[in-house]
Amino acid sequence: MSSRYLCCMLAACVLATAGERSVRADVLYGGTTNGYIYAINPSNAATTEVGPALNGISPAFEFLSSLDFNPAGVLFGLDGRNGNLGIINTTNGQTTLITSSGLSSVGFLAGLAIDHTTGVAYVSDEDLEKLYSVNLSTGQYTLLGNDGQEFAGLKLDALGNLYGVVYGTGQIYQINPNTLATTLVGVGATSVPDMAEKTDAATLTFYETYDNPFPTVSDLGIYSPSSGFSPIGQLTTPGDPG
Repeated sequence: MSSRYLCCMLAACVLATAGERSVRADVLYGGTTNGYIYAINPSNAATTEVGPALNGISPAFEFLSSLDFNPAGVLFGLDGRNGNLGIINTTNGQTTLITSSGLSSVGFLAGLAIDHTTGVAYVSDEDLEKLYSVNLSTGQYTLLGNDGQEFAGLKLDALGNLYGVVYGTGQIYQINPNTLATTLVGVGATSVPDMAEKTDAATLTFYETYDNPFPTVSDLGIYSPSSGFSPIGQLTTPGDPG
């Protein structure tokens, strides 16, 4: 697992009703590995700093690897080194820590995906090729098994289908969390550490962050199986001390 710059991203969605997401503002959230949170304009990749997710928690994030919202619109961050979760304030980055438990070994916990209807959450271990479910209230992990893929990012669509992207290849798989069977559905950009599902798209579509060139620059692109991959622009992180 290599170090990454703008590591995690997701669509900023507002809950219209319980279990239903509505993208009212076309905004994404992203995070750098050292815990700075940014709002991202998906039309041109421009970024605005929200704040450091390091604020108010101890121990701080060692490596912020992924972000997602729960059904109530609360933003969660994942520490890829130890599995700790953080509830992140999207106004100022202030974070409440939820300490992990139930992990016997950790390679790198790269992906976090939360079902926006049920609240069920999944985490992928990229290095050890494992898939977990995690209780967002207690931080308790349950091993589901070995999925056989190095998933750097996970996301669920509006129907509850789980997807993973493989870092270095850009291959996107649909994952059955019950059987751990994986089905290749397409290939986006290479070196994608995380992705965000575009829930208002007519067909399955993901925003993607990707390293280009590795490792000092991150870019934003968009991918759908019907139209392929298109770059949007370079992501900048002003104010982040690095």
